[in-house]
Amino acid sequence: MISLRINQSRTGFSLAHRIVGRAVGNQRVLINSQIFPDMIVEKVSNKRVKFSATVPESEVPVLFLATVRPSSGFLNQIPAGISNYA
Repeated sequence: MISLRINQSRTGFSLAHRIVGRAVGNQRVLINSQIFPDMIVEKVSNKRVKFSATVPESEVPVLFLATVRPSSGFLNQIPAGISNYA
């Protein structure tokens, strides 16, 4: 099981976003991907989201399918600048 978050950092006048996924239990980082304009983010259902992200071992984006709690607000935290958000 993984805990997903969207982290924001501000450097000067720019704002950067990252998707961070940690294993529940030992908190090992499994996903640490910068949010980029061409990434895929698709709401599959009320509880499922599909997104592309890079993993620490690779620079090539990987497609993930995740189950999220509607109350977590994960989908509302996705920045508006992503062109492939559906």
